[in-house]
Amino acid sequence: MIAPEFRTELKKMIEGDKTLASRPLVVGKPSRILSECGANAEQNITITKKVIDKAMRPEIRDEEGRMVGNTGHGLTEELIIQSIMELESPAMIFKGNNKESLLVITSVEDQKGRNVVVAIEFDRQEGFSKVNSVRSLYGRDNLSFFVGDNIEKGNLLAANKKKADGLLRSIGKSYPKENTFISFN
Repeated sequence: MIAPEFRTELKKMIEGDKTLASRPLVVGKPSRILSECGANAEQNITITKKVIDKAMRPEIRDEEGRMVGNTGHGLTEELIIQSIMELESPAMIFKGNNKESLLVITSVEDQKGRNVVVAIEFDRQEGFSKVNSVRSLYGRDNLSFFVGDNIEKGNLLAANKKKADGLLRSIGKSYPKENTFISFN
């Protein structure tokens, strides 16, 4: 459940409110599907100013298309909000790089038409609390390869059939075998 004050506090943080810069913003509690995929239902989802700043910083690439320097992901405030709202019912959820993380594929597209991915680490210590922490938001390059590779590796945890069907069709991929992931709407 997304906290009602999240949108307001995010706007204030972006505008430079110093009282919000030093602490993570509370996004809300994880949705049922995020909890079933490993997020702790009792812990808030949070996001830090550092993650927001990187998500909003312009993306800089060299002539070959590689990211250079202190590059960001070029997301707008509205794209961040839409992506966070999608945590309630994302298109697909994959295992993250470690056992305490998830990669959430949203149906939100960035300015370049790439689906936004939200990386979440759970049971992360922040101050005196453990939280489900948003570690990154970005438009995913090569989504077709990423999804295909992770489906092959058995990393698909859950998919919203309504949202994922269109996404998979558009990138030319199909679902893995039945009963290998949670299907939800």
